[in-house]
Amino acid sequence: MKNQNIRILIVEDEREIADDLRETLEEFGYQVTDVVSSGEDALKAIERIEPDLVLCDIKINGYMDGIQTAERIKKRLNIPIIFLTAHFERELLDRAKKTHPVNYILKPFDEDRLRIAVEFAISNHNSSVVASKETEASAEDTETEDRSIPEYNINNDRIFVKIDGRWVRIFIDDILFLKADGSGCNIITTQNQMISIRSQNLKTFMERLSHPKIIRTDRSYAINIDKVMGVEGNTLLLEKNNDSANNIPIDIPISDTYRVEVMSILRLR
Repeated sequence: MKNQNIRILIVEDEREIADDLRETLEEFGYQVTDVVSSGEDALKAIERIEPDLVLCDIKINGYMDGIQTAERIKKRLNIPIIFLTAHFERELLDRAKKTHPVNYILKPFDEDRLRIAVEFAISNHNSSVVASKETEASAEDTETEDRSIPEYNINNDRIFVKIDGRWVRIFIDDILFLKADGSGCNIITTQNQMISIRSQNLKTFMERLSHPKIIRTDRSYAINIDKVMGVEGNTLLLEKNNDSANNIPIDIPISDTYRVEVMSILRLR
């Protein structure tokens, strides 16, 4: 799908930021279907023209906030949503995660970050439609296993990994880090699960995953940037869960090769 055929709805109550978003997206070649400042107007807008993507501020006008608006939109349409936020309140972010957004963009936004986030959202969502159909088809065949089916499928906010002939869902938000393991790699989740991808090494798996939240930090590691709770020298500290009383951080190395990129994404440069 070419950029000019991609329709984006902007839900933002700060006029200056909304106008800046519209101008930037149109410069990238996208079609902005509407710019609204409340959840109520957002729901009306998607009835008029169905967008391919929604950029939604978490704090907006009206009786619904951006998270409630996202929940209502998801009930009507299977479209990706990117949250805009200038706030890092834990309660807000925990609520937002439950709507499974494809990304978060901090305000004031960076144009390159916006462009990448939109490209990933559209690309991953389009591929997820095909992946979901493949997953449904494979689940129907319980008698024989088609060896041509890959051991995992990637959707916009989750992946399905085949374990003992059964597809198991893993949300991107539940991934803590990835670790190389010989010719394969392992996914370590926030629930301390370790799930093996046997068919591809870390580099190849990362290329296919292609998700803005999962970044490489070392030859043997990749991490979920939402789980970073601190940086000490050449070490990232990851939180395993939201229970701060029992949350012993996990140390992940940052190599010189990836340090500049990692620090830039974390806005610590």
